[in-house]
Amino acid sequence: MNNPMIYCGLVALFWGSMSVVPRMSGLTGGWVAITLATGTLAVSLFGVNSSTPTTMKPLILCFVAGVLNGLGTLAFGKLASWQEVELSKVMPIAYAVIPIVVTAGAWLLLNEPLTSSKLFGLVAVVVGIYFLS
Repeated sequence: MNNPMIYCGLVALFWGSMSVVPRMSGLTGGWVAITLATGTLAVSLFGVNSSTPTTMKPLILCFVAGVLNGLGTLAFGKLASWQEVELSKVMPIAYAVIPIVVTAGAWLLLNEPLTSSKLFGLVAVVVGIYFLS
């Protein structure tokens, strides 16, 4: 499976489903976050290969990413368990903001080009968020 579009589809399928399943559980936000983290750890252990990093920098950067993921998981848990809000409204908005954050971060931190087609796509995302809210 060397096609990135297959992985995009898998991410969308799994992460999209990840929004619905916690709501069905009836757990509160903190418990949703803990159980998601536990399940993530269990599955992630299968993805570790035998190569080890040669310096600490990659481990530190990924640890920071893990902390950010943990904070996002807490916020996700709150949204997923919040019975008073429409899941079909808030989760698409939360997920729609991700391309804006990723594009800005890649442009600012990784020197990726900010092309007119990317800007047009981001404007489309903002319009989509407007219609969802």
